[in-house]
Amino acid sequence: MNKNRLLLVNILKYTVILICFLSLNSVIDGVFFAYSLYIGLLYAGFSPIALSLMYLASFLVFKSYQTLLFGLIHAILFCGLFLLYKIKNQTPKLEIVLYFLASVLPYVLFGENLTQKLIYSAIICLFSFISTQAVSILITIKNRAKPEIFPALCFSLIFVITSVGFINIFGVNAFKAFSVLAILFSQICFEKYTPYLISGILSAPLAITQTAPEYFCILFLWLMLSVIFADKSRFFSATGIIFAEFISAYFLNVYPSYQPTDLLFVAIPAIIYAFLPGFIFKSIKEFLNLNPKELLYYNYLNRTRTSLSQKLYEISGVFFQMKSALYELKSSTLSRQEITKKITAETISNVCKGCTFYERCQMKKQPNEEVFNSFILIGLSKNRLTLFDLPRTFTEVCGYPNSIIFEVNRLIGEHLDIIKQSEDVLHSKQIVSTQTNSLGEILKNLAFDFSKTFLPDKLAEKTLVEGLKRRGFFISGALILGEGEYAEIHIFTNEKTFKNPRFLEALSNITGEKLSFFSITPFNDDLILVGAKKSPPLDAIFGISSSPKTGSTYSGDTHSLIKISEGKFLIGLSDGMGSGENARNVSTATLNLIESFYRAGLNHDLILDSVNSILTLSSSENFSAVDLAVCDLYSRKCDFIKIGAPYGFVVNETGVRFIEGASLPIGILDELRPSFLELPISSGDVLVLMSDGITDAFGSSVEITEFLSRAKLKNPQNLADSIVETAINLSGGKKCDDLSCVCVRLIDKIAV
Repeated sequence: MNKNRLLLVNILKYTVILICFLSLNSVIDGVFFAYSLYIGLLYAGFSPIALSLMYLASFLVFKSYQTLLFGLIHAILFCGLFLLYKIKNQTPKLEIVLYFLASVLPYVLFGENLTQKLIYSAIICLFSFISTQAVSILITIKNRAKPEIFPALCFSLIFVITSVGFINIFGVNAFKAFSVLAILFSQICFEKYTPYLISGILSAPLAITQTAPEYFCILFLWLMLSVIFADKSRFFSATGIIFAEFISAYFLNVYPSYQPTDLLFVAIPAIIYAFLPGFIFKSIKEFLNLNPKELLYYNYLNRTRTSLSQKLYEISGVFFQMKSALYELKSSTLSRQEITKKITAETISNVCKGCTFYERCQMKKQPNEEVFNSFILIGLSKNRLTLFDLPRTFTEVCGYPNSIIFEVNRLIGEHLDIIKQSEDVLHSKQIVSTQTNSLGEILKNLAFDFSKTFLPDKLAEKTLVEGLKRRGFFISGALILGEGEYAEIHIFTNEKTFKNPRFLEALSNITGEKLSFFSITPFNDDLILVGAKKSPPLDAIFGISSSPKTGSTYSGDTHSLIKISEGKFLIGLSDGMGSGENARNVSTATLNLIESFYRAGLNHDLILDSVNSILTLSSSENFSAVDLAVCDLYSRKCDFIKIGAPYGFVVNETGVRFIEGASLPIGILDELRPSFLELPISSGDVLVLMSDGITDAFGSSVEITEFLSRAKLKNPQNLADSIVETAINLSGGKKCDDLSCVCVRLIDKIAV
């Protein structure tokens, strides 16, 4: 809190205290009831100096130097005592009775009517104790704790006595103006029966000072005619009180005398209340409705999430470090280039240096190691060197090329196992490195998710519960976690309420968002816990059709449709090279791996690199063309990933759009370069993925485009069947390859 705001708060606080002191000293002429509140506020920790000045100022109402002297004695004695105790960081205990006797002794001894003064002093002593209990409510509220019954009763009693003095000083109309605001604010700030209790407490000082018990009925009528609109409109709620006062004055004639100006003291505060800024009420609600126990739950939940997030980050760092170490640490086996240099050195040593033409070759700057390396590398790739592999510049100089070839082939044979072992180790390192990187990425993403903390929004939860109640739905409790489109609403209710078709509609209307249920957890035979969150704007309908190659039992094409997360799904089509059982196994394994990695939360690059590494590990030709589309229904975007797959299409009423790809199938090369394209999607779009058996049957993209532009798009299953059937007909009924087609139609989301 800045200094200016703190100064303003202190000025307002001590102004209210001064009014309370003045009011208490005006209850009974010559009796300083303010003394009781003074002691109570000192116990509550208020500034002894500022409080003593306010206390002294309140004695001006007595217009008596003798009474002011008594107040000065109280102020000096207790200000000094509480300052001393504050320095020692202590609080007065039973010895306060001695201090009290010392402070009232001059009041009792000086002046007439000793018995009356003793009675007044005893009453003030009793009220001092009551005041300490009453003021403790201020500390209780400040610490967000629930007040106990006895302090609340003490507070009510002190309030009534203070209000009696307030009416004596400022008049009935001033207190009625205060009561209007108190009753209206109580309906906003408190729940259940509290406004009725406040109405009764406010009626008591009016009834006492005016000797008119009918004030209990008048204020109750204010409350009843205003509470009807409390949840709907502050303006109508305020108007209800004005109308109630008008009826009381002019129709029920409850006031012995009533002037038109008296109505203004009710109307003006009611109108002020009606047009106060909303943030004032929000701040008061947040202050009064804060539940420390629930805050402890939130704190424990957030602390647990933060601790788990930190641990996940640390573990992910271990896997990232493993990846770095695998790249940095050298293998114990030699690389192909190192083996080439070794064979070159041994060949020159074993053959060239023992040759009779060695000195002549040296004069011609031979043998040249770079030339040796070049043809030995060729021999390593072929597992054997021949005369045709030697360059002419070398054979024209060397007198014994056959001896060179013989020695190189001998050394290649010796190093073949080393070469294979080295390449296998390198490939294994690449796979392990990819996997450790993938695990690190998964853990990092989890750590990021758990790093988000939850803050309670009691006002939103209360608004939700009350809104459902007004619509006839009674729930046991609500919890709102997160904010914005990531907010989750958890509700504890009965099964009958949940199954009511209007329940979800009511939730959506209250929150202003189209919602859908994402979790349902039974609690017992009747009660359930349900979770709701913002629905994605789009939904999808799927259609799949396939047919194996003529003469083949199994299709090498496989498809995938999985939900990655809320509002995001993957559609995939994998075409194993060839047809039959092996092709089907390869394409199935490819899609299964891709599905698993996507579910784990990896990004595209890591997924495809991991799958490619695993497929290239096999000695057999396990190639697979992969066609993927990842749709995010919240962001209305779709990522198309093509790896050796034919073109796909996005079709709608306005036309047909190509999705092309130019990469090789997965599993051929160690380094993968997929084609990637991100496109916006909207309701009415139809995504079409197909295997090359269909594109080959159509002959050209122009024919497929013309077919799709004429096709009926409403039912994606009928469209997929129609595409496969047309491809078979175009092939003369003979299927030269496996045929597969996946169609997805996007529609507007209907909340469920």
